[in-house]
Amino acid sequence: MKPATVLAAFAALLVFAAAVRAQQQPDNSIELRLREALRSTTLQLRAAESERAALQVERDELARERDTLKKQNTALARQAAADRDAAAGKAADLSARLAAEEKKSAELAATLAESRESAARSADLARLKENARATLEIRVAELERIVAARETANIELFKLGSEILGRLESFGLGDAIKNREPFVGVKRVQLQNLVQDYQDKLLDQKTVSAK
Repeated sequence: MKPATVLAAFAALLVFAAAVRAQQQPDNSIELRLREALRSTTLQLRAAESERAALQVERDELARERDTLKKQNTALARQAAADRDAAAGKAADLSARLAAEEKKSAELAATLAESRESAARSADLARLKENARATLEIRVAELERIVAARETANIELFKLGSEILGRLESFGLGDAIKNREPFVGVKRVQLQNLVQDYQDKLLDQKTVSAK
């Protein structure tokens, strides 16, 4: 039962008791005490009503604050879920971009290593070519020197052979007897054949040297 109802019933009981006593004992002092008690009860009743109203207002205010906090909590929970989903999406995107960058970096590293290896092979090949060219130049210079020396020797040999053959060709029998040469026993035709044979050989040798 509510406090206001209890107080109202108690006040009614006091009023009834005061009326009964007034009929039984018409004493003024008793009546005054009952009136004082009734007035005090009425004041207490009013105070209780005021307190009840204040408590009701406070309860309503607390209820409104509770509802506001519930709404705020719901909104915060939704925002937190949205932020969490957004963060998860960003994390997944960053992970994918990181994986792509790592793959690209690995590909670039492989390309760089291949380029360096190719450059090293090219440098080695260039060194080999340069060494071969230098060796070839040295060999060509040596061969040119040998050919020049042989050509000079062949020219001198040809000159000497031609001079000897010229002398033999113009060498007569009287000259042979006069100089006591061992060619006296050789017939003139045989001598001419020998001279021609040596000339041909010298010319062949000169032609080969020129080539």
